Amino acid sequence: MENVLTKLEHEITADILLNRPENEIVDNTVLVHNYLNSKDLNRQFLCGLENRRLDVKLFYQGEQQAQNWINLCHSEEYCHYRNFLKFLKSIVLQLDEIIQGDINLISLGIGDGEKEKVILEQFLLNRQAGLFMVDASVDLIRSSLKNLAQLGVAKEAFVADIVQHNVIKDIGCYAKKSNRDRINLYTFMGSTIGNVSQSAIFNILRETMKPGDYILIEFHVRSSDENYDSLGMVKEYGGDINRGIYFTLLEKSGITEDDGDVSVEYMRHHTLPFIDVIEIYFSFYKSKIVRFFGEELYFAGGEKILMESSCVYTIESVIHLLESYGMKVVKTFQDNSNHYLTTLCQMN
Repeated sequence: MENVLTKLEHEITADILLNRPENEIVDNTVLVHNYLNSKDLNRQFLCGLENRRLDVKLFYQGEQQAQNWINLCHSEEYCHYRNFLKFLKSIVLQLDEIIQGDINLISLGIGDGEKEKVILEQFLLNRQAGLFMVDASVDLIRSSLKNLAQLGVAKEAFVADIVQHNVIKDIGCYAKKSNRDRINLYTFMGSTIGNVSQSAIFNILRETMKPGDYILIEFHVRSSDENYDSLGMVKEYGGDINRGIYFTLLEKSGITEDDGDVSVEYMRHHTLPFIDVIEIYFSFYKSKIVRFFGEELYFAGGEKILMESSCVYTIESVIHLLESYGMKVVKTFQDNSNHYLTTLCQMN
């Protein structure tokens, strides 16, 4: 059974997480540190509208939006989540053999917790483990905690933007202080790497990871000679559930389907031809004044808002990317379709 954190553990957490705002204890066992509040999120949404570029974390705020994302992952409309999960199940025994000793599993984007469950159920057969989960949505954190409730591990959760709040280094240090003999195993799953600033995240990891620590990263990949959009991303991102997620957020500012439509564009990267980019835009049919959070914004007809972007890599570009940030690739795993790559790395 899990225990409520001791007084000393609370003091360690408080010393490290100096800017920690709101805390709550879930199910009398799990401490959740919440760096994000509705006022900050509204400001970021306003800033995104002003800049015509939204932050992807805004789509998962609120219980309904979090559930919409979970529904998408398990729907026939979007195959990539299910394919990555199936592939992880096929390689988890190899991961268990490579990584030795007790671990702190630090999930950078917990989602619904299914992948972390796969890893921990295998690892707990022959070692001890703790789970530190990070996500920008408190509702996804709560959902994952329900999903992971039966796992006999101590858990701690952080509602934060992993780049903006720079929590990775804090959590890595805290995990080591709480469990000195354990290695940290970071996970960055679902090709989330394609949704964030790669330079920012890898620079943080380079400052954070210690000798012996590992990171497991999932990538969408294509072979160098594959045709345009071989993974079917345009269809996947343009489905009804995804559109519903986009419009649910836009409607907070009064933008509806009467004002415009969502389109998906797939292209080669402008300067890096070995990387493909998927961009999802909302385009206005006609001019509109948007009123949100005390401000008025003018949008012209035909103007676009970038809703989301992601990347598809070649295997060669993944290895180059990792090595350029000082990572040593311990093992690569590629599925039979050659579209899903999982890398296990350490810092040189």
